[in-house]
Amino acid sequence: MKYKVKLWGVMGSCPGGKKELLEYGSNTSSVTIMNNNTLVIFDCGSGIVGLGHSDIDFTKFKKIVIFITHYHYDHIIGMPFFSLFYNPNLNISIYAPRFQGLNSKDVLSMLFKEPFLPMNINQLKANIEYNNIEDYDTVKVNDLEIDKFRTDHPGINYAYRVKKDNHIFSYITDLEHSKEIDESLIEFVRNSTNIYYDSNFTDEEKYLPRYEGWGHSSHSKGIKLMFDSNSKNIYLGHHGLHRKLKELIEVDEATPENVIIAKEGMEFDL
Repeated sequence: MKYKVKLWGVMGSCPGGKKELLEYGSNTSSVTIMNNNTLVIFDCGSGIVGLGHSDIDFTKFKKIVIFITHYHYDHIIGMPFFSLFYNPNLNISIYAPRFQGLNSKDVLSMLFKEPFLPMNINQLKANIEYNNIEDYDTVKVNDLEIDKFRTDHPGINYAYRVKKDNHIFSYITDLEHSKEIDESLIEFVRNSTNIYYDSNFTDEEKYLPRYEGWGHSSHSKGIKLMFDSNSKNIYLGHHGLHRKLKELIEVDEATPENVIIAKEGMEFDL
């Protein structure tokens, strides 16, 4: 059965942002891969809320699996408002990093505390299994194989690669690129059919001293990675809060057809 990828949130740092960017989106990181019986979710940014309120029949899925890249707010802020977590008829597996010796559930439980929320994580009604992603070389979800790659980002962050037969989708968000792209990252994404990539900065911004250590990359680095890895298409997302509509349009117009500026709601085949 054919898998579809959908972008539910493509903004960085914080949901909302400028009205002029609404044609690109207003929600933070969340991407799905699904077919008739499998739902895989990458990140629980605010985009995941729209997924939960969609007209999808979630009871049809034999597997619902969530992979979290890291614990910055823009990648987990949608968790408390994701309706699937409150459905006692659903089984959900979460894979996320350890952080400073804490297991994934211990870290995520910090989000579910007063005075920030009037609940704790144990009040989620779905049957949720928490896993530490470091304990797995490859996670198999039905006929999908999912591998991880640790990137250079404050705290800890993982990129993910999904493989089915000869098709590969690489989800790469939040990485600090030096002037030379890491050869091991090129090999990790090699021959991807589609890449989703963190392009928070322009090239001019990327090397400004004030942005050093922020753990984000740029449009041109993503495009170079696509060519160096012999990949087919790249979706440039994780747009910066400070981005101007004109800048995104200019990049869109200046790049070839297989370089796409990511917009919330976009769908494409795995």
